[in-house]
Amino acid sequence: MTKRVFAMLLAVLMLCLCVACSDKGNDGATDDPVINIGPETLTYTDSQGDTFTYEYLSSTTVAITDFVGSDEPHVVTIPASIDGRNVTEIASAAFRAKSNISEIKSDAALVKIGDYAFAYCEALTTVTLPASVKTIGKCAFYASAHLTTVVMPEGLENINEAAFYGCTSLTGVTFPASLKTIGYAAFLDCKALTSIVLPEGITSVGAQAFYDCTAVEALSLPASLTEIGDYAFNPIVRDLPDEAITVVEGSVAATHIAQFR
Repeated sequence: MTKRVFAMLLAVLMLCLCVACSDKGNDGATDDPVINIGPETLTYTDSQGDTFTYEYLSSTTVAITDFVGSDEPHVVTIPASIDGRNVTEIASAAFRAKSNISEIKSDAALVKIGDYAFAYCEALTTVTLPASVKTIGKCAFYASAHLTTVVMPEGLENINEAAFYGCTSLTGVTFPASLKTIGYAAFLDCKALTSIVLPEGITSVGAQAFYDCTAVEALSLPASLTEIGDYAFNPIVRDLPDEAITVVEGSVAATHIAQFR
């Protein structure tokens, strides 16, 4: 009798389990939170009709991941916040190859401009970065050939490799006192750049960082600069007259330049 009761109970239990496993809605969803989690596209459209795709970074921050705007080149303003969260990052390739952006402005608390974020933006001419930006990522503005003006904020610390490589219309850059590093080929082939004045406090400039910047008329390098990559300032240091070059006697920069004079 005991075995028969146990078998009946086991059969009822198995039946209940089968019903539970097959009890789904028409869309196949279950109450299992893992099964129900899936990719979600989040978008925000501003007052001028520009749409930003974004993702959550934390409970208080988001990153812009993509952009769709009107066809004509126009000023794009990065929103300061979305869905009650601060916009702190432009993700990798978020605005890559967008031909409808003439200027980037932002009052957002951006900390990072991601890799290739504004690469190949053929109509982009002006960029004003907010004071919160600490890092400009690899190839962030690569080959944006009509970019003429970049306002770099005090607080910026790192310009990564090839960030402005091929920005052939970039005429002048004011480097903030907070800057610590400039990466490999960061300004390579910026043929319209007319001066390079690096701030006291910068410690490292990567190889070929300013290679082939043939329009430079003045070069100033501080004593704090202790790491200079190969051909970082060529052919500038070969072609400029002595009076156009400012370095501290006995510094690493002075030694570096002397080998090409």
